[in-house]
Amino acid sequence: MTKKKKIFLGIVSATLVGILIIGLYLIRPVLKAKVLEGDGECVVLIHGFLATPFFMDRMADFLNTNGYQTVNVDYPSTKYDIEDISDKYLEPAIRYCEDKKVNFVTHSMGGLILRYYLKDNQPDNLGRIVMLAPPNKGSEIANVLNREGLAKTALGPAISELETGYQDSLPTIDIKYLEIGIIAGNTSLEPIKPFIIPGEDDGLVSVESTKLANMKDFLVLPVGHTLMPDNPEVKKRTLNFMKDGKF
Repeated sequence: MTKKKKIFLGIVSATLVGILIIGLYLIRPVLKAKVLEGDGECVVLIHGFLATPFFMDRMADFLNTNGYQTVNVDYPSTKYDIEDISDKYLEPAIRYCEDKKVNFVTHSMGGLILRYYLKDNQPDNLGRIVMLAPPNKGSEIANVLNREGLAKTALGPAISELETGYQDSLPTIDIKYLEIGIIAGNTSLEPIKPFIIPGEDDGLVSVESTKLANMKDFLVLPVGHTLMPDNPEVKKRTLNFMKDGKF
């Protein structure tokens, strides 16, 4: 099979999978943030594009078991752009933390939502941030999906903000004392994705794309994109960073 044909099949498969996920996503209701009370610091969890809080539930349970109050945010990723999601869903969720130190664990697009929030909000009680597979420089898969009219329409305004060229316009997190740890994955079950994404990747986001210039620690683990928050090693390393500021 030629490289050109593999790329074509990659575009087709990515489009079909995207449409299937959209259908499943649209039939589920948007719920309020799920709060697990705890005596320690607060951790706000933000799921990714076309996902639900279910993907962050076990991470929230794990952190709660280790003493943290957790707030698992829900939002409709196909309805609004990233900035609107930040204003409408993230900011109200943070209020559950009251006067506690506020930490964040984000997955995929959740990291971009947090970046928008921190552009105009720099709370005094801001703690540490762990980003799991954040497309900080975009995703080539989003580029592919944006070429398909039906998929682009169904995926909503945020899909354009996940393209590789768009990321340069996103705000950087310019807070000198902020501690950010990023975990990237380099395992993908999709054999066609390497022909779309350059370098190592987790199936949707390249390792290189996850990086930020001001990150404090960085780690690559042999995990895939979608189920990364549920991986035992990812949960362990996330807790390490929450406690000590390093993985």
